[in-house]
Amino acid sequence: MRQGRRAALRRGRARAAATAAPAAVGGALVAASVVVLFAAWFVAQERWVYFFDWAGYWRKTIDLASHLRHDVAGALVTVLRTIRRDEYSFAPVLPLAPLALVAGTSRMAYVLSIAVVYGVAAAASLALFADRAYLRVLGASHEARVACGVTIALQPLLWVPTLVGLPDVVGCIVVPFVWWLVRGPLPRLEAR
Repeated sequence: MRQGRRAALRRGRARAAATAAPAAVGGALVAASVVVLFAAWFVAQERWVYFFDWAGYWRKTIDLASHLRHDVAGALVTVLRTIRRDEYSFAPVLPLAPLALVAGTSRMAYVLSIAVVYGVAAAASLALFADRAYLRVLGASHEARVACGVTIALQPLLWVPTLVGLPDVVGCIVVPFVWWLVRGPLPRLEAR
């Protein structure tokens, strides 16, 4: 009897996972589309004089893309050299430079690439972290977990630097994964 219940439970979980995966992919595509539309609207409305940090990484992206076009190995050596030597290295813009080769080096293309490559991934990373580290452990409902993900995705602290052209949000992708490597899963917490 126990074997039958366990098998039924496994089948139920597999069925729930099979239906959740397409919904998650669809939700991610809708979220990415909203991010692209909002970022494009924001950049189209900008009336800034770009200086120092706001233009610094944009300029680095353009420089690295140009370098990649002519000498890939040399560009990678440059990235490593700036990591060792410079206060503002080329490391955060390395994933953005190939996109600049494809989409161009306009401000719009630059900010959209940050929003899609880093912003969406950072929101997903933080939501997954919150879900795995806390919400599942506490037995939160599916609706509460979705609400948490949406709340994280709508945080201005996540999007303001992105919209002004700062790739700093890349740290929000890395930190949860480093936490898992160093800390591991949380022990079972008792609900209060």
